Amino acid sequence: MLGDYLIKDGVLLEPAITKKWHVLEALTRFYCRDVPETVADLIFETVLNRELRVSTGLGGGVAIPHARTDLVERTGVLFVRFKNGIEWESIDGSLVHFLFLVIGPTSSADEYLHVLSRISKILSVKSNRSILLSSDTHHEVRKILVGIGRQPVAPILSKLPILPTGRHTRLLF
Repeated sequence: MLGDYLIKDGVLLEPAITKKWHVLEALTRFYCRDVPETVADLIFETVLNRELRVSTGLGGGVAIPHARTDLVERTGVLFVRFKNGIEWESIDGSLVHFLFLVIGPTSSADEYLHVLSRISKILSVKSNRSILLSSDTHHEVRKILVGIGRQPVAPILSKLPILPTGRHTRLLF
């Protein structure tokens, strides 16, 4: 289910940018790379205004900046991992390690809310966060997100081939 919403090349690992507002702009521009710059500017303005109202840092190392606009036709998701974490004004003051940028059309409120809810549920499970943090490649992370996003969270984790490697588990693909 979640895999249906990940945009093309929608998994980014350890981007060099680490300042919240620069990250938000760079990710929105990456998300909008196939639309005219004037449209991308308006979408970024929508995302920025949403973030200025209240931080989307949910705590526990998770942020889900999101916005709805008539400038997009379908809901899309971009996942970003920051192993070292970045400041995001999270409600618990923690650094953000996992960020999902979600942009959807104004007309698809139910779908948009379902995607936000699914992401929140997936990342509320500590073992899901550990697996995502320890994965090495975009391909591994995408496969994990698609797998976790299609099934109930607990069953998928028990079916993934894992090998303990210290503090984190390591997926064997």
